[in-house]
Amino acid sequence: MDLESIGRTIRRIRQARGMTQDGLANAARLSRNYLSQIERGMAGNFSLETLFRIAEGLRVSPVEIIGGEGAQTETVISPSLNSFALKAKLNYAQVEFLARLPFPDNRRPRTVAEWEAIYTALKPYIE
Repeated sequence: MDLESIGRTIRRIRQARGMTQDGLANAARLSRNYLSQIERGMAGNFSLETLFRIAEGLRVSPVEIIGGEGAQTETVISPSLNSFALKAKLNYAQVEFLARLPFPDNRRPRTVAEWEAIYTALKPYIE
């Protein structure tokens, strides 16, 4: 996958999570300008450390960003779940578990408080 495609993937995942460039840049410990260059494919080669920090900020596997063989289907994490995960300091596996829970009639939690209640109920089974 070329750097432009990687940048588009980062932007797509970031936007699907309702994150701003500033928010992701802060989470990945990068400048917003540098993240913007990466998303536009104009940053040149960047380090694996940078890729891992972006993946951590997005709460995805680096493999999901670069694609390739063995890439898993993307787990979309709603803005409310992302906010709760940051507040509760959840790890990626815990967030992914919550994001993949099936809910009846598309009644997914929409607030941080709803995610907190679900996590509290399921915590013994997640950790």
